[in-house]
Amino acid sequence: MRALIRHLKTGLFYAGDQSWTAKRENAWDFLTTFRALTFAGDNHLRGVEVVLTFGEAKYDLALSPEPKQRRREELLRGVRELMSIRENF
Repeated sequence: MRALIRHLKTGLFYAGDQSWTAKRENAWDFLTTFRALTFAGDNHLRGVEVVLTFGEAKYDLALSPEPKQRRREELLRGVRELMSIRENF
């Protein structure tokens, strides 16, 4: 699993050193959801999501770091989906 940050409007991935890339292979891997969410919050990144990748794009899981209730519900749903995927591997 990789934990990436993607800009919602542009679709670009954070590549490190305040740069962005269109290629997810070149994106900075934060290794954990917590690190990616913390980085986005600490650096006041808005309009981004954390993308957990599992090889094939169809298994990607996108989570929003924004603290709105709807976003919180999406995060919980995403965690449940992730746990379900892990159980099936």
